[in-house]
Amino acid sequence: NSRSSVVVSWKQRLKIALSSAI
Repeated sequence: NSRSSVVVSWKQRLKIALSSAI
């Protein structure tokens, strides 16, 4: 499903954003 890959990429982006914030 293309939808799940969108969710995965969004989660990765969120993870990177959190890592950058710290």
